[in-house]
Amino acid sequence: MDKKIKPIFFTDKKEIPRGVKCIDAFHPELKELFKGRYPKFKNNAKKQEEFLKKADAIKGVYVYFPWSNTAVHTLPKDLFLEVRSARNKNLITKEEQRKFYNAKIGIIGLSIGSNIVWPLLVSGGGSFLRVADPDTIELTNLNRLFYPISEIGESKVVAAMKKAYELNPFIIIEPWVNGVSMSTLEKFITGPKKLDILIDELDDLEIKSQLRILARKHKIPVLMATNLGEKVMIDVERFDLEPKREIFHGLLGKFNNEEFKNLIPHSPMWIKATKKIIDQKYISPSLKSSLQEVGKTVAGVPQLGITSSVSSAFITLAILKIAAGKKVRSGRRIIDTNVWKV
Repeated sequence: MDKKIKPIFFTDKKEIPRGVKCIDAFHPELKELFKGRYPKFKNNAKKQEEFLKKADAIKGVYVYFPWSNTAVHTLPKDLFLEVRSARNKNLITKEEQRKFYNAKIGIIGLSIGSNIVWPLLVSGGGSFLRVADPDTIELTNLNRLFYPISEIGESKVVAAMKKAYELNPFIIIEPWVNGVSMSTLEKFITGPKKLDILIDELDDLEIKSQLRILARKHKIPVLMATNLGEKVMIDVERFDLEPKREIFHGLLGKFNNEEFKNLIPHSPMWIKATKKIIDQKYISPSLKSSLQEVGKTVAGVPQLGITSSVSSAFITLAILKIAAGKKVRSGRRIIDTNVWKV
């Protein structure tokens, strides 16, 4: 992994390389820190001035992003996180925020997976991310992925890392730019740091099933979002609470992983196998007709940016609740985004 895909921290502005664009976020952030700590006095200029004088003792950090040749003067880590999550109060309590932030999250598959990263970090979670995908960004991905066209051809992992670090430069990211395989999957799950929650957004059915077997072995919950036309399917498998639970909610019956071996994603045989996992009653008529055209008039299984955004938000909410110790039961939830249908 290129060392440039990681922010560099400086304590003195003089250490920043020449020619770098510098942005002062530090002083505006100090004012936000005052408002967050003393909301009763947020419009009191005198109180704010007194606070800012005392705040002279606070030493900020300069975060240099080599890929954009930009440095940002920002608050040190603890204060940065305090201000970053200030508007979550008290929808997310201080203790819940701490647990959410400290949860170690693994994401395999950075299509819907990358869209999960953004609400996760924006909401104040995800201090440790392990992400895997061997693919690069293509123009056809951009109907649902939040990247500019300048990122086409870039590794999905690298592109996600850049954006994630710019949202929170203090996080730790373990990149798997070659994706996972049957032989490396257990290492992805166990570490050196064992994951707390695993997100599955893969197309490979053999690995999808095997990761659940391993997650069950290591008592790690698995979350998966599936876009079904105008509907979203969220699967929760609490292997941490139910270590004997059947994978995919038992929908595969007498399961043999050999039948998923060497299936080409989006091929007719792959679609047939996928139907064992997805209940057909949830698939919209438009998606059913599209699936029949895959490989004929349609290149791959269609997905919408609208439902991708919805599914990512619900997965993030599930991560928050599981990390905070809330009751999130195993099972399947269906969200129908077509609220205007007659």
